[in-house]
Amino acid sequence: MTTEKINSLKYRSLLSEGSRFLEERCDQINKLNVFPVPDGDTGDNMLMTLQSGLAETGADENLPLLCDSLSRGMLYGARGNSGVILSRFFYGMNSCISKCGDSFTADNFIAGLENGVSEAYAAVSSPKEGTILTVMRETTDAVKKESPADFETLFETAHTAAAQALKNTPEQLEVLKNAGVVDSGGAGFLCILEGMRSALDGKNISPVSAAKATVKELRGDEEMLGYCTEFLLQKMGGEPFSTDSFRKFLDSVGNSVVVFETGNIVKAHVHTFRPEEVLKEAHRFGEFLTLKIENMTVMHSKSTVENEFELLEKKNKYGLVAVACGDGIGKMLKSAGYTTVDGGRSMNPSSQDILRGIKQANAETVFVFPNHKNAFLAAKQAGEMCDFCKVLVVASQDIGHCYCAASAFDDSLPSEELVSRFEAAAKAVKTVNIAGAIRDCTENGVTVRKGDAVCFDKDRILLAENTAQDAAVKLFEHLDTPDVVIILTGEETSEGDASALESRLEELYPDTEFIMTDGGQPIYSYTLIIR
Repeated sequence: MTTEKINSLKYRSLLSEGSRFLEERCDQINKLNVFPVPDGDTGDNMLMTLQSGLAETGADENLPLLCDSLSRGMLYGARGNSGVILSRFFYGMNSCISKCGDSFTADNFIAGLENGVSEAYAAVSSPKEGTILTVMRETTDAVKKESPADFETLFETAHTAAAQALKNTPEQLEVLKNAGVVDSGGAGFLCILEGMRSALDGKNISPVSAAKATVKELRGDEEMLGYCTEFLLQKMGGEPFSTDSFRKFLDSVGNSVVVFETGNIVKAHVHTFRPEEVLKEAHRFGEFLTLKIENMTVMHSKSTVENEFELLEKKNKYGLVAVACGDGIGKMLKSAGYTTVDGGRSMNPSSQDILRGIKQANAETVFVFPNHKNAFLAAKQAGEMCDFCKVLVVASQDIGHCYCAASAFDDSLPSEELVSRFEAAAKAVKTVNIAGAIRDCTENGVTVRKGDAVCFDKDRILLAENTAQDAAVKLFEHLDTPDVVIILTGEETSEGDASALESRLEELYPDTEFIMTDGGQPIYSYTLIIR
C-alpha cells in the first residue's frame, strides 16, 4: 500500500525518525571534517537544529501550526553553517506545505523542496558546489524530474539522488578531495532522508520527548522573543490584501513570521515587540475571528525585571559581541570590551545564543564578531532576527582578529567606518592553532600522520611535527620575527609543557615578547596570536 498524502502527525513522525537516524550517525558525520583535528561537529549542529524544531511541536497541532512551530524552533536553535542552512531549507519547505490544509501530496512536497533549496541558497552569500547545498539541489532536481505520485517512490528517488550527489562532492570541492572525505553537511542531509523514508512504514518511530529535554537546555531563556502575536482575520472587502506585502510588513516589525491565506481567511503569526502595530495594519483588511497575544519574556525575579528595565532605558551607542571558546579567552575578550558568547567546543553557538549576547550588550548598534567560519551564518541570522537594535556582523574568522580589532574601536566614528577598521585589523595579526591529528592526510604539501601536532591558520595546514612544542618552534622559523606573541594554552595543556615552550621560544627569539596565558580552549593545545 502506498502513501499518497501526509498529515501533520505523519509529517512529525517522519522528521522524528530523521532526527533519530541523524543522532545515530552523528559521530560519523562529525569525523568528516576536512582538517585532521577533532573539531568537526556538523552532525551535532544539524541534530541540535532539527531537535530544536521538533521540541517546539505538539502531537495535536494541525499542519500549518506544526510547520510554524518547526520553523520557529529551528530558526532559534540553528547552530553552525550546516544548522543555519538546514533551518532555512525547512523554513522554505514548511512555508510551502503549510498552505496545503490538513495534508500534503507528493507534488506539494516537491514544491516545498524547491522552495527550501531557494531559501537555503539565499542564506549563503557565496554558495559553493560540493556542499550540503549541492546535495539538496540535486536531490530536489531528481525528484522533480521523476515526479512520483506516492511518497514511497519519492523518498526512494530522493535517497538515491542524495547518495549519488554526496558521493560526487569530493570531485566538486578540491578541499574535500584532498582530505579524502565527502561533505559532512550533505551526509547529514542524507541521514535525515533515510530516517524519513524509514518512517513511512510506521516502524521504529522515535519519541520526541527526549529531543524536547535536550533542546530546552539549548534555548535557555526566551527574553528576546517579545510578544507572540497570532490571529485569524476574515477579509471584509476593504483594502486589497496581498499575502506577500503583509509578510514583508511583518518581517519589518518582527520575526518568526508565518502568513497564509485560505479563501477569505488570513492566518498570521509573528514574534514582535510592537503587537499594536501588527493589529492596526491587519485591521485595515478585515475583522479578527480569533486573536492571541502572549508575552514570552521570562522574568525570574523582581530584580531581573528592574535590571531589564534599566537596560532598556540606558542604552550605549555601540556594543561589541564576540564568540569565545574557553574561559581564558572569554576573560581576555571581556577585558578588551566585548560581551562574550560561549561557542561550545567548536565555536558554534546558536542564533539564539548570539541574540542573547546582542541583548546583553545593551547598545543601539552592536558589532558581532563570529570568530569562526562556522559561526558566521548563525551570527548573520541572529542579526536578521534582532528587532531591538542595529546589528553589524564583522567578518572575523579567529580570536586574534577579534582581539586586535578592539584596539581600532573609537565610539566617535560612524558605524560603517568602524566596520572597515575592524575588518582591516585582520591584516595586522596572524592567528595559528596547534592541535593533535586524528588521521593521516596530505594537505597543502604537508604530510600529516595520526598523532602529529598540526599547525594551521584558518583553512590551511602550515606544518606538522611530533609534538606541539616542536610545531610551535618550527612555525617561527617560517615567519619574520614578530614583536609580540600571545600564546593561549588549551584546557588539556599542562603548566609544565607551557612553561617549557615559553622558555624555549624566549631563548630562540630574545627580541620578541611572549605572553603565555591560560585560554582554556578545547581541542587546540595552543592558539598563537602573532603581531
